[in-house]
Amino acid sequence: MENKRVLGLSTRLLLFIIPIIAGSLLVSGILTGLYAERGVKKAMSRLTVYKAEDLTRHVSSQWNLLLENELQDDMAYLESLKRSISSYSITMLREDGEWILAVDEDLNIIFSVGASVADELLRESVLNNRPINSEDIWIDGKFGGKERFGYGFNLPALGWTVYITNLRRSFFDDLSYIRLNYTIMVILTAIISSLFILLYVRRSMRPLKTVINDMQGIVLNRDFGKRVSPVQNDEVGELARKFNLMSDYLERAMNRLIHIAHSQAEARIEIRNRERETLDVLSRVSDHKDPETARHTSRVGMYASVLSELRGDSLEEADLMRWAVPLHDIGKVGIPDVILLKEKGLTAKERAVMETHVSIGYEVLKDSASSILRAGADIALSHHEKWNGSGYPGGLKGKDIPVRGRITGLVDVFDALATARPYKKAWNFERSVEWIQERSGIDFDPEIVELFLNGKERMRTIYIEYGDDSSESVRESALS
Repeated sequence: MENKRVLGLSTRLLLFIIPIIAGSLLVSGILTGLYAERGVKKAMSRLTVYKAEDLTRHVSSQWNLLLENELQDDMAYLESLKRSISSYSITMLREDGEWILAVDEDLNIIFSVGASVADELLRESVLNNRPINSEDIWIDGKFGGKERFGYGFNLPALGWTVYITNLRRSFFDDLSYIRLNYTIMVILTAIISSLFILLYVRRSMRPLKTVINDMQGIVLNRDFGKRVSPVQNDEVGELARKFNLMSDYLERAMNRLIHIAHSQAEARIEIRNRERETLDVLSRVSDHKDPETARHTSRVGMYASVLSELRGDSLEEADLMRWAVPLHDIGKVGIPDVILLKEKGLTAKERAVMETHVSIGYEVLKDSASSILRAGADIALSHHEKWNGSGYPGGLKGKDIPVRGRITGLVDVFDALATARPYKKAWNFERSVEWIQERSGIDFDPEIVELFLNGKERMRTIYIEYGDDSSESVRESALS
């Protein structure tokens, strides 16, 4: 399975810890801001109510004086009362943004101190903020074209509505400044924390990386005798010690496996040598009954191996041909000597008996567990089939004949021509080669004939070195 790339541990820690720190600071800042805003509003409300109560007391005292002197209907005294209230309102102003406004029931301005607002805008603001059912009203928003916070209340004795307001920013500018500074502080804290965490993580990861690199070197080089040094006495050190224990076990296991592998390799070599020896003995069974072909089986195996190699077959296949092809005539053990060793030509009945050797060989070898013996069974059955379909036992034609059988059929006939038999004398090498070439497309696969001709010199070497007769006449005939 493909390994999926993930972020490093230090990066993951940063992505996990920094949001927690920043989030905690932001949440605490927001909550602090909300509580601060609530506190500011509460202080503003108390101050505004105090001024409203102060103004109400002043109006009440002045109005009571008029009542005591029965001057409440005297217009001159009423005007004086208005001026007195207006003057007193001016003394209540403490900041440039404060504004005290009084209107009558028809929204006519009685007095306005602390701010100058167009009549149309003033009327609209008063109309949208009139006390309902003579109840007081709190103002927090647009009033007179600006964001204000204030209090509106009735003076029943005079039939006035009085508004005491202040610019909202007068109270909240400092709070906004605090929020801005707090935000900057959160950002700086997150940055500084990130740097400290990054440095800490990298420093903490350094021993772990050292241990991991040592582990990687041991695994890649398979040097399980080497040990990881615990760099510190903590979880990383414990990891190193556990890995060393595993290395001890792997080293012992590796040594056992190497010993077993060597033993198995030696056993396989021994088994292969014994198998080859057995196959060689088995292939000589037919030679024992037909002394004139004493080395025939070995030669055809070598010829066939060369042709398999020239075809581009694997080394395993060429080696299999070397040992399986010599078994092609193993079925001759079932042929009576009177027919097998007859020097004159065979009768039709005798030839029919002789031809049964392919089926006998197949039956002897077919059920073996050995791949070489099973291949020998197929070769034994098919090596007398001919390219034009005139062979036996199945009358197979062309490439319906197994390729192993096609190769064996060619080298078997070539070796039979080039060596002496009870019924014929040996042909020389060149004459035998020419006859094989003449039968191309008739008895033999043309492609295999072409390969045979290309490897003729290698065939000549085998013919000379492994011939039945090592006399000078054989060598001369091969070289002629």
